[in-house]
Amino acid sequence: MRVSVVDDEIEVDFTGTDPQARGNVNAVEAVTVSAVAYALRELIAPNFPRTLAFLGPETAVTIAVMLAGEDLGSGAASVAIALGVLLFSKITIILFFRH
Repeated sequence: MRVSVVDDEIEVDFTGTDPQARGNVNAVEAVTVSAVAYALRELIAPNFPRTLAFLGPETAVTIAVMLAGEDLGSGAASVAIALGVLLFSKITIILFFRH
């Protein structure tokens, strides 16, 4: 995962991460985007109300999540995702707090 900030855009790039696995460690795109949004909200504004307004059109920051389409964070219908939802989102959040 690479995070870059240019002006008012934060890009979170998952391309180049591990490919989808046979086991249930994969996550779907919605989980990946949700984990990114949660981590950024906690880092930028930990006391901000837990609403969608944080990511609304009036937000001064644009967040772009880049996925390759066949990686752990963008699980296809043919791979197991059950445990991956929890694991991948937790790992994504931890990575943000370690940077």
